[in-house]
Amino acid sequence: MVAILSRIIVAIVTLSYMISGSYYSDFTADYFKRLNNIAVYENSTITAVGARNVHDIIEDHFSSELSEGKKVKKAVFIGYDGVRADTFRDLDTHEKSAINAVLNDGGHAYLSYAGGINFPYYNIQATDSAPGWTSMLTGELYYKTGVLWNDYEKKDKYPTLLKSLIDDNLADKTSFYSAWGSYLETTLKSEAASTADAGYNANYIDAAKYVVTNEYEELGADIDVAVTKLAVSDIQSDDCSDFIFALYESTDEYGHATGYHPDNEQYMNAFAFEDGLAQQIVDSIKARPTYDEEDWLIIMSTDHGGFNHSHGYCMAMERYTYIVCNKKISRCIFK
Repeated sequence: MVAILSRIIVAIVTLSYMISGSYYSDFTADYFKRLNNIAVYENSTITAVGARNVHDIIEDHFSSELSEGKKVKKAVFIGYDGVRADTFRDLDTHEKSAINAVLNDGGHAYLSYAGGINFPYYNIQATDSAPGWTSMLTGELYYKTGVLWNDYEKKDKYPTLLKSLIDDNLADKTSFYSAWGSYLETTLKSEAASTADAGYNANYIDAAKYVVTNEYEELGADIDVAVTKLAVSDIQSDDCSDFIFALYESTDEYGHATGYHPDNEQYMNAFAFEDGLAQQIVDSIKARPTYDEEDWLIIMSTDHGGFNHSHGYCMAMERYTYIVCNKKISRCIFK
């Protein structure tokens, strides 16, 4: 009886999406075909990279020796919340694009996966934002970090890069500019407090507190603008953070509201908008007077995809993500 009732509910929800015009049909076979035909990806769905490798890529960058002529290590991690991997089919339509800027400058794009294990096996971690970002910032999954869903606080035993890079004397200053304030208020609350108590130069900034205009329309776009301004201001300063995490949110908001699908113009426009904002961050790095003496890692990724209006579960459309990097990451790509 429960199974029959569940199917009826799913059918009703699906029908409501179709009637409202916000339903986009998704079939796993078609999705795999789209992903494996996107030319910029250097791997396939079979050899997709675990998303938590982002942590290792950043840590390895700071741990490696400086190249000749370089004096300091720097890194920026740009997070686009809720961007499906098949959205990359339309990258050439982005008027401004951090992703294209990195790729056109010799960078690399890889398919990755959220959920802790590659499809078709059931994921072992929810394809939700807090577990996703936390695994990328700590290198660990929920059964260690304690971040099961969005409203869980991270265990102090597993610090994010914002703290661990300072702990390990690999960075002096780290900053997180977040369009998603509740992640700071809940998941990273204890870590932010402990770093402040210890006198660390680690900044956990809710960008919503820095919105000064309502230039753009709904669903978080103005907060994404604030994230960009904060990150660019940091990069342009003499005391630039060694590690910056800039987190955008509005694409995910449009996914929930209108549907996660590359045929959804509103969702795709939100992604293009964020990608254009992120180019300002990339441009500001290259414009630094000391850029030639600095070894910069630029890395971009997402926490999950989406299916219809949601995410969190085991659908391939929710689980495949991407990693874009200005450096080749082959050493740990198959971990």
